[in-house]
Amino acid sequence: MNELLQSNSLSVPLELDKLLEEYNGSKVEETPYIEKLISYNGYYSLDTVPGAFFSIDTKEICLNKQITQKSKKIKLSIVTISFSLDGKTSQEYKINNHVSFQNNVLTIQNVLQITFAREFENGKLTTIYGEINGSKITGYTYFNPVDLSVFCGNYINTKNNRIDLSITHKNNFIDVMYRVNDSLVSIPLYTYNTAMYVLQFHNLDITYTLMLGTAAKNGLACSVTSTQNNDQSFLLTII
Repeated sequence: MNELLQSNSLSVPLELDKLLEEYNGSKVEETPYIEKLISYNGYYSLDTVPGAFFSIDTKEICLNKQITQKSKKIKLSIVTISFSLDGKTSQEYKINNHVSFQNNVLTIQNVLQITFAREFENGKLTTIYGEINGSKITGYTYFNPVDLSVFCGNYINTKNNRIDLSITHKNNFIDVMYRVNDSLVSIPLYTYNTAMYVLQFHNLDITYTLMLGTAAKNGLACSVTSTQNNDQSFLLTII
């Protein structure tokens, strides 16, 4: 078990590389094309059979804590590419030397070659076409990746009218504060999925899952669950 550094009741593993091993995917911050590829993040329905899909899934790991003398605020993008041609079984690939993305064409050697085209039609945002495992495919997505900064605000617990969550954008980094033991504390390490709008962090042995969205006249919304007694709460920016 990793050594932990305590900070306002929250904890952070000292070895970030070991933490990354818990996630499917690879460190891609040094890959030249990755930001362009991430812009096509989403779930694409394929035309082969019902349930067939292609997806690019991005999970951001954000570290906002000095755990060594050289540590600063860090954001890593963990990207996985998945697909299913039969709607029953699927394959998943990491970003590595066998993957390339040039001129909007994604290539995984001996696996797939897919072209992405921004075509706004009847709610469809992006169309894909090409080959996967030798089969010709076309597909589309209604989804766009959503940056965590979209959900900046103070979130009020509907049970007691207190602010339990605060998300702010400072110096190109997103600070997240959450109420733990009756006080708002800065979250030193969290993950955010840009397709699911899900933020997660750990407090010792407890995992918190925050599902972000909107709530009409109540502004932004957040459904919170934790592994501690299956606790649940619902937060809104306007009550």
